[in-house]
Amino acid sequence: VTVYGRVETPRRASLNAAISADLTKINVLEGASVSKGDVLLTLDSSDADLLLNQREADLAEVNALISSEESRYKRDKSLLSNEKLLLTLTEKVVTRAKKLDEARLVTRSSLDEAVANQQRQLVTLKRLQYDVDEHTTRLEGLKARQSGAGAMLQQAKLDVGRTVIRSPFNGRIANLNVSIGDRVRVGDSLLSVYDLDELEVRAQIPGRHLKQVRNGLRQGQAAKAKAVLDGNLLLFELTRLSGETRQD
Repeated sequence: VTVYGRVETPRRASLNAAISADLTKINVLEGASVSKGDVLLTLDSSDADLLLNQREADLAEVNALISSEESRYKRDKSLLSNEKLLLTLTEKVVTRAKKLDEARLVTRSSLDEAVANQQRQLVTLKRLQYDVDEHTTRLEGLKARQSGAGAMLQQAKLDVGRTVIRSPFNGRIANLNVSIGDRVRVGDSLLSVYDLDELEVRAQIPGRHLKQVRNGLRQGQAAKAKAVLDGNLLLFELTRLSGETRQD
C-alpha cells in the first residue's frame, strides 16, 4: 500500500515572553539546530535587576525589624523585673505615708505625692507587661511579612532569569517572530522550536485497510513502512492511530 505522509513532531515548544522588556540579542535564526540549554534570545534585564534590588532591600528591612523586635523583647523582660521591684517600693512608701498621715506626722501633700508615684509606676509596669505579652503577635506579623518579602524576592529572581531564553531541548528553530529592539510584553510569542529526537511521519491510511491495521496493532503486530529520501532508505513502524480525522 502506498501512502503519503509528512514529517511532524508532537514535541514543539512555543516560547513566549514572561516579562515585558526590550529584545537586545538574538543568537539563532530559523532553521538553526540548537542544543538543550543554548541561549536563544536575551531581553534587557535593567528593569528586572532594579526590581530584584528593591525586593532584596525589602527583605533586609523586615529581617532588621525581626532582629530589633527580639532585642526589644529581651530588654523588656529584663526591665519588667526591675519595674515590679520599683512598684513594690512605691507601695511601701504609700503604706508608710498613710501611717504617718494618720499620726499627723506628714502633710497631706506628701501622701498624695506618694500615691501619685505609685500610680505612675503601676501604669509603667502595665505598659511594659503589655509590650512583653504582645511580643509573640508582633513577631508573627513580622515573620508573615518576611515570608511575603521572601516570595517576592524569589519572583524577582525568576524574572531576572527569564530575560535569558534558552532551548528546552535539542531541536531546530521553526519560527522566529521578533527582531532586535522589539518591545515584548508578557505572553508575546518569541519563537518556536521542535525536537529533532521526536520526529514522526503522519500518513493517512486508506479506509479499506484500516480494520486490518487496527487489528494488527491490537495483536502487537505493527505495520511496517519504508521510504526513500535523498537516496537513503528509511524504515518506519506504525505506533498508534490518530484520535481524529484530519482534512489535509
